[in-house]
Amino acid sequence: MLKICKNCGAEFEAEHNRQMYCCNDCLRISRNRAELRRRRKTNIQNIKLCAWCGKPLENIRYKHQKYCSDKCIKAASKERRQSRRPLKRKHLCWTCQNYVNGCSWSKNGVPVPGWTATQTPRIYRGKEIGINYRVHKCPRYLPDN
Repeated sequence: MLKICKNCGAEFEAEHNRQMYCCNDCLRISRNRAELRRRRKTNIQNIKLCAWCGKPLENIRYKHQKYCSDKCIKAASKERRQSRRPLKRKHLCWTCQNYVNGCSWSKNGVPVPGWTATQTPRIYRGKEIGINYRVHKCPRYLPDN
């Protein structure tokens, strides 16, 4: 039975009724093309975006890649680390000369007029027990020498 090869278009004598290609090379080339088309189609439908900057991932190095570059990996990692732990900056009052005896806050717990401070909860063993202040600026601040 004479047939025409679906890959190269050559006429050939088919060994059985379902044969569509003239040789194994044409069969392999056709399968590779079909696989390539299938991959392109799924890649277009499943475009992954960088979890940090939102750009499409172009050079996918591994299956579960989330970020487009090392810069985005580092930025996301830094933000994750900072969000997991509380701020551990030195309190402004701890380095003030007035802390021991000349400050209304250290003596009576009364906020100093004119200071810039953030109100935060005081937590002990997971329970809120009062109010703390993180002082950013204080008019009575004198740095320790």
